[in-house]
Amino acid sequence: MLSPEATVPRPFNGVDPACYAYLFGHQGVEIEQIGEHLDPAGFSLAALYRQTTSCGRNRRGEQERRDTIDEQVIQTLTSYDALAHGEGEPVGGAEARFGFFSTESRDLTAQLVSGVLTRWDRALQRQKNAEGGVLDTKFGPEPVILEAAIAVIRTCMRHHGGFSRRFGASRKRALMRKVAYYGPGYIDAWMDGTLIQSLAEAEGMDIQAQAEWLRVCTTSRRGEALETADPAYSISQARKRYEDLAPEKIQAVLGWSDKEVALIQPFVRKELAFRYRRGPYEEATTLRHLMDTVMTDERIAERLGWTVAQVKSRVSYSERLSAALGNPTDPLEACMKAVRRGNIRLQPGRVGRPPRQPAQQPVS
Repeated sequence: MLSPEATVPRPFNGVDPACYAYLFGHQGVEIEQIGEHLDPAGFSLAALYRQTTSCGRNRRGEQERRDTIDEQVIQTLTSYDALAHGEGEPVGGAEARFGFFSTESRDLTAQLVSGVLTRWDRALQRQKNAEGGVLDTKFGPEPVILEAAIAVIRTCMRHHGGFSRRFGASRKRALMRKVAYYGPGYIDAWMDGTLIQSLAEAEGMDIQAQAEWLRVCTTSRRGEALETADPAYSISQARKRYEDLAPEKIQAVLGWSDKEVALIQPFVRKELAFRYRRGPYEEATTLRHLMDTVMTDERIAERLGWTVAQVKSRVSYSERLSAALGNPTDPLEACMKAVRRGNIRLQPGRVGRPPRQPAQQPVS
């Protein structure tokens, strides 16, 4: 795990000291809209990658180009890092644009940048049959590497939890795919709600409805949509499901009573709208069935090995609801896992441990 507090930063030479982050850069270095203009053929690399099929065997020369990209990326970032710490000599008027707190953060950035550039290089070869690779520009490889590095750091720091969190393989792939697929400009506009609001406006929503939808569509939900093949379609479908799960519509379609409709609490309505791809009414009916027949005191007590009294006092209604939402296939197993781990939080409540039994007194 990388942490700024865990390392003592070396003094930087020629770098703005106000930029306290893993990647340092002079004001104005950042090139806007990565992949939208900086490419050898005058077309969008991000858009080209979105049209490229990534599956299948590597074509001839792809592995060699990938190795070259890895080598040039680490070489470029290492040289700029040395300049930033006063450990190298400027070459060709180069300035100290980058500086990292540790070799671990530098190597992680290099790995992510290489992944983005490899994806763009594959798109060039498969879509355009280009003779050169993504780094073969008239300006040389450095501008592309620097722009991609800024894009990776910018996206990670703003929308991916920063570098202080542990980077597993799945998190690396997600970040590389986002940057390669959309670029930081699109990601910023999506995550701050600008594009989502424009989409809602195009679908005929009024100002008040747009504001309400942006409150429902939180940043975490927006980030989940970016993981799909078509974020705009995913958000649009989620909005329609959310509207279908309004209490008055549920009563009209399913004929539920007011007490039954109360099952669809606000957090349940959001969960069913964003996480499930079946029809909203089918999901609501399934959830009601689980709560009525599975998440009962008797069934929970039997599964956990508790008494019915313990279940009544320890497992609240909202906790049962969260378990049914989290694992509709086997919600009792969700309760069991929570207890095994010890007070694991099941949004929005907790499943507690059973009360301790009093110690047996020795018989005199």
